[in-house]
Amino acid sequence: MLDTKTKEKTTYITGSNNATYSALMYELDDIELTIRPKRKKKISIKFNKIYSPNIQVNKMTFTDITNVENKNTTTLSIDI
Repeated sequence: MLDTKTKEKTTYITGSNNATYSALMYELDDIELTIRPKRKKKISIKFNKIYSPNIQVNKMTFTDITNVENKNTTTLSIDI
């Protein structure tokens, strides 16, 4: 599961100004956030960021990725 939604601000993007913008994870169902092993899934995630052509998004971070079977949690940062 990409985010358990039990904590706030665990999924976010980082802008070129080093500010972080939280994802609106509450808009997604748990089924949408669950990815089965060795599968791909397209998920649309909204972020709390006002459009600005001067600020580029540099990174997306997930800090609450959880294996549903064994409850292990990990963090993933992706450079964009």
